[in-house]
Amino acid sequence: MSDSAMRILTRREALVLSATAGMSMVAGQPALASDSIKTAAHQEPGNVSTPRSAIAKTQYGKVRGFVDGGVLTFKGVPYGATTAGENRWLAAKPPAPWADEYPALVYGANCPQNLHTWTGIEQRFLFDWDDGWESEDMLKLNIWTPSLTGKRPVMFYMHGDGVQLRVVIRAAVARGRTDGAPS
Repeated sequence: MSDSAMRILTRREALVLSATAGMSMVAGQPALASDSIKTAAHQEPGNVSTPRSAIAKTQYGKVRGFVDGGVLTFKGVPYGATTAGENRWLAAKPPAPWADEYPALVYGANCPQNLHTWTGIEQRFLFDWDDGWESEDMLKLNIWTPSLTGKRPVMFYMHGDGVQLRVVIRAAVARGRTDGAPS
């Protein structure tokens, strides 16, 4: 091979190449990106489908999800109107009904905030970070269920409110409490 045909890898390329090769050797098969809870990127062929059975009726219209490993999944289902503009700082309003099937295939938007300091594509890839997009239209639900018939228990998770927590801690500290508990 001539010197002009040789290409020297950058440090990033060498890191990604060696990490992928190492994972392949350990796993004994080609290394694929993880099926992350953040990205829902499905790498194996045939394990995800969007059959007609993955359509659910809501009071606002039909939503189309997908089946992954036998579980019906609906992501980013609107439960409220956008909180932007004239709706900012007000109680949530119902979403506008839709006529067609709503594609509930990806997570909804993140609220506007600085999630991290990573700026490079390689950093996002290495940390498997797909933070989607930011928007004030973020009143969305993610639903996983084995079936659309019958009654099932529901688990509901609401993330913490950092602003409210800071207010409680500041109030407690102002009252002489240093353990952070409200007094």
